[in-house]
Amino acid sequence: GLVLSALGSAIALWLLGQARSIEGITVGVFCVSMLFDLHRPSVFAMVADLVPLDRVRAYGYLYISVNIGFAIAPTLAGYLAGQSYTLVFGGAALVQLFWGAFAFFLLPETRPVKLEKVEVSTVPLPLKDGLWMAFLLVSLLLALIPMQISVGLAGWFKTLGYTESDFGSVLSLNGILIVLVQPWLVGRIAKKDPPRVFILAALLYGIGFA
Repeated sequence: GLVLSALGSAIALWLLGQARSIEGITVGVFCVSMLFDLHRPSVFAMVADLVPLDRVRAYGYLYISVNIGFAIAPTLAGYLAGQSYTLVFGGAALVQLFWGAFAFFLLPETRPVKLEKVEVSTVPLPLKDGLWMAFLLVSLLLALIPMQISVGLAGWFKTLGYTESDFGSVLSLNGILIVLVQPWLVGRIAKKDPPRVFILAALLYGIGFA
């Protein structure tokens, strides 16, 4: 999953950087979106394999580490975009290639060798699990909010006359705040009721973005 995501994203990013028509850009964005996020299930599964206890804290630290990069990357990308978009997409593709090589050659398999035997009949099919499907639907709706950062918010910034570098700096501020606040917050929410935390977080997310 990690290698496929990295190598596929590298190719898709490079091709997107070469696209000039609306149709080509649309297809390129779709391919990048599909391939880039393929790594998420594998990464989350690795954390679950390596951290049998206190996974809330482990996932919190993973989120912090991702946002350390997010605090730097948008500012750098905004500056490069002001020079040439080819530099942005070419550089991103190169990073994905290095990441794919690292995952293939240096990351060991974390899945336990011996797995517990589970009767197939006791595992409900996901599509028949109404509660699970409802959760996926809510998660999809929630995911639409941050996606507007690269669609609605980016276009709005452009109409106000801000440059790519300005937009990148604002995105970096988001990463910086997460890095500074998240460590303090993780320990305080780890023992709270997860559904209540999720609901409150979703509401704050929507209100804040609005």
